[in-house]
Amino acid sequence: MKTTTDNMSHRKVHLFLAIAGMTGIAGLFLPFTAGVSPFSAAFRNFLWIECVPFLLTIPITGACIYLISRGPLPKVGKVIAYTFSLASAFGTVYIIYTGIVNWTSGMIELVWIIIPLFVFISGGWLIINKIIKGSAREYCPIMVLQFTYLANCLLCLVEYWPSGGDFIHFGWEIGAWFSLATAIIYLLQIYLFATQKNELSLQGQEAETSI
Repeated sequence: MKTTTDNMSHRKVHLFLAIAGMTGIAGLFLPFTAGVSPFSAAFRNFLWIECVPFLLTIPITGACIYLISRGPLPKVGKVIAYTFSLASAFGTVYIIYTGIVNWTSGMIELVWIIIPLFVFISGGWLIINKIIKGSAREYCPIMVLQFTYLANCLLCLVEYWPSGGDFIHFGWEIGAWFSLATAIIYLLQIYLFATQKNELSLQGQEAETSI
């Protein structure tokens, strides 16, 4: 009975975070900086390579809701999640590479490079560790999407940090704050995924029925 109660409690927390994470979808259409939204820039602006990863919030939300309501993602869902993540990560890695090549010893530029690298390295370590240990591996496709979103989102937040200086600083607008809120929500979800030993499936309901 306790297992059933814990499972349902986890499901409620994940559902709340999944709904709260929709701020990322709203942030797609709100101005991030200089009056430009990530959605408009992803299709009409030369900054598309920075903005396309923001679209990951859509499959993240869909995957979270599916996990809560139906259980682990099907194989096709996992393939889509890993494909989207890999494609988006390539763009972010390219931006990091150009930052390293063109680095002019500025402190903000250094932070701009280090933060997404740290996200990728820590995310890769966590996911590989989950896969090797076989502990709640069904969360991995969602975490891969979230880590990819986080790396790019934090890179952009640092890039357009409203502090002035010798880097690109146009300042944050409402969309940037929505993206920051989404990043915090994803970090909370990743923490829950990382600390749970079992999958968040319909096992709780099945156990309740058997009791």
